[in-house]
Order: sequence, then structure tokens, then C-alpha cells
Amino acid sequence: MKNSQSYKKINGAQEINWLEDHILLLAKKYKEQPIEIAQELVEEIKITTSASQTKNIGIFYPRFYDGGVERVISLQIPLFLRLGFTVVLITEEIRPELEYSLPIGVKRRTIPKHLDQGRVRELSLVLREENIDTVIHHASTSLNLIWDLLVTQLLRKKAIVCRHEIICTSLLQGTKPKRLMKLILEPLIYRLSNMLVVLGKMEEDYFRALEVKAKFIPNPRTFEFKKNPHSLKQSRKKVVWIGRLDQSTKNFKAALEIMALLAKQEDKVECHLVGPESDLTSRRYVEDFIVSKGLSGRIIWDGRCKNIGNLLQTASVHLLTSYVESFSMSILESKSYGVPLVLFDLSYLDLLKDGKGFISIPQGKIKECAEAILKIIRNPELEGKLSDEAFESVNSFYKNAELEKSWKNILLGTNQEDFSPKSQEFSNFVRLQNSLLKVGLAKETSNFSIKKIKSSLLKKISRIRKKISNCLQE
Repeated sequence: MKNSQSYKKINGAQEINWLEDHILLLAKKYKEQPIEIAQELVEEIKITTSASQTKNIGIFYPRFYDGGVERVISLQIPLFLRLGFTVVLITEEIRPELEYSLPIGVKRRTIPKHLDQGRVRELSLVLREENIDTVIHHASTSLNLIWDLLVTQLLRKKAIVCRHEIICTSLLQGTKPKRLMKLILEPLIYRLSNMLVVLGKMEEDYFRALEVKAKFIPNPRTFEFKKNPHSLKQSRKKVVWIGRLDQSTKNFKAALEIMALLAKQEDKVECHLVGPESDLTSRRYVEDFIVSKGLSGRIIWDGRCKNIGNLLQTASVHLLTSYVESFSMSILESKSYGVPLVLFDLSYLDLLKDGKGFISIPQGKIKECAEAILKIIRNPELEGKLSDEAFESVNSFYKNAELEKSWKNILLGTNQEDFSPKSQEFSNFVRLQNSLLKVGLAKETSNFSIKKIKSSLLKKISRIRKKISNCLQE
């Protein structure tokens, strides 16, 4: 593949055919040699910098309804419009009855889900016809990302990838070759973009250690910060849990157990589970749990909610039971209304690093979590203190974040930041981890045990955890 015409820039309309054919061929080779192909692309593709003065933005995500990423996009679009850019929303489907509303003037375009359905051709046409300067790609773990980035760069457009996942979970998620492969491939693929936007300082340092231009920019705030005191005056206390009914990440079953304990011990509490089901099984689990415990009217599943603000205006406590979160829009939203938070420990989240407005409980401690909530709703002074702290905390966070300035600098090419890692020790650790993963994959077909790699990593992580934490707080 090297020294061929493979990576020439695409100029004429007739060359879109060539581009599509070439990427389809490349994709077949990629299935057999993903790391090699990705590495070669990183070495041979010249990252576009010519279109520094962005005017027209194309935002991509497969859909525009239900999930947290979609919610973030719905908030990003008005932000970009305020900054003077035009926006085209690119999705793989349109569901008007379910989707978030779009500001007037924002165009919609669709592209196929799969390469063999003409994705390359359609994406190329959209970028050209809409005169898009910069693509903001929110599907950071998509199998199509590498090809979408390749198309974007060959058409002389800039590409920004927004990552909504948290790396610490991936590191300890398992030892299957596919998962290890993902940890190696993702940083390589991200290097085909002009910038990787991440949701935490830890993520920023991690990817910079792997030579990715990464920048921490928090999600846009959902509401203006107007603390609502109504919850403190209610005779009936409302506890809310917000999220998709996904057990693998959100741990909604723990939320139900906590709510059952609350209902048993406090007559004045009303519990709300807010969010869409992930599948029919999760819905049935919630419904059966409420009925079997005799808690109809005490635990209420509200399903999908388009106006979270109305819900939070009357909430006394926000319960979060997630195993993992990347940024957590629900924390941002509840803090914006001054709602105290009780959660299973997620101390790495930047929104929680000041330690204000919440009570943290060790993961899985159901009884302790219920006791913390009871302590708040039975103590108006504590509720008021945590409420004030939550509101002040999120205000301070966004004053320091300089959200709009950060995006403007990236989009206009005026960002002069040094992208080297802040901590050399953390950087060395990340590179060591990546090397171990490569060794494990290379020997996976022999008698080499992948589990040994994980064991080694866990020991290493354990030894330097405190040092990493100190570095990230600097």
C-alpha cells in the first residue's frame, strides 16, 4: 500500500468513486490487520490544517434522540450558533417524533450506516454540498470512525472527535483480545483527527501520553444557574434517579433497592426513576419490582422526560448509582438547581473534585446510601447546606472552564496550547500499559496468558494510584 497513490487528496467530483472503492478495499485489509493499517494511515495521512478559519460545522452522531450524547449535541448546537458558525446535523436516521428540537436554520442530512451501503460517497457529498469546514464527530467508539476521519482529511476538512467514554473503565473491563485491541486502536485512530475533545483531565493526560492532541472541554450547561428553593419547603420529599435503565453502567437495580428502603423507613418520601428503558427486560424488571414490593405510588417510573428542569425544581435529593460516568449530565443538571447529590463513589469526575454538594458512598453499599439520603431529607439544615454548595460548585466550575473560549480557539485554529502530558510519571505508566497490551495481543495465539497482563497492570495501577491522583489535581 505504501508508495501508491492511496493517500492523495481528493479534488474532482469523479474521484469520489475512486475514494469509495479505495476505502472499501482498505476496510477489508483492516479487518485482518487493524493495528498495522491504522498505524500506516497515521504515518502517511497529512492532517488538514489549511481550513483554519471554520465557518460551517458538520456535527455527526448516528441519531438525535433518547441518549446523553444526543442531549449534549442539542446543547452544543446553540452554543456554536451563538459563536457565529453555521451548523449541519448529520445522522444515520431521522425520528421527528422522538428527537430533540433544533434551532431554526440548522440543516439535516443523513448518511448510510454501513460502508457497503454508500457511506463514503454520501458523506463526501454532504461535506462538499454543505461546504463544511470542520466535522465534529461524536461517535468516538464507532467502527466507522476511522473511515469517516479518512474521508474528512482527504477532502481537506478538519475533524474534531468528541469522546464521551471514560478510559479507566476500559482499562479494567476485561482481558478479551477484542477489548485489548480497542485500547490500542483508539489512540491511533484519534491521531487522524485535528483534536480529541475529552470530558476530564485524566482523559486529557492519558491520550496526550499516546501522542493524541487531546483537550478537556466540559459538556455545555443545560440550564442557566438559578437555584430553586422549593424543595426545602415541601412537606413531601422527592428523591430522583435520572438515567437510561441500563444495568451494566447505570446500576438501576441498586437504585430500586435503595428506594425500597427509603419508602419503608420514611412515609414522607416519594421516589422517581426517570429515564427510558434500555430494552423490554429492564422495563419489566422495574414494573415487577414496584408491584412485588407493594410500592405503587411510592416508587414511580416516569420513563422518558424531556423537561428535566421541571422535575429538579421540586427534588430534594438526586440519587446516582452508576458504576461509571464520563461527565454526567445528570450531575450537572441537578447541581444547577442546587439539588443535593448522594452517589456511589465516582471521585475521578471533575464535577466532584471540590467535594461540595454531595455525599459519596462506597460502590454497592445499598444500606449506607439509603441512610445518607434519610439523613438529608430529615435535616433541613443539612439539605440547605448541601443545596447551596451544589449550586455554588457548578457555578465556579463553569467560570473556570471557559467553555465558549475553548471551542472558539479550536474551531478558529487559534489554540496555542502545549499538548505534552503534564505528568511524566503518568505518561510513562500509560506507555507501559500500551506496550504490555501489544505484547499480549502478539502472543495471544500461543500459550501466553492475557490474564497475566491484567494482573501486572492492576499491580502497577495500585502502586501509583496516589501519585496519579496528585498529578491530576495540580
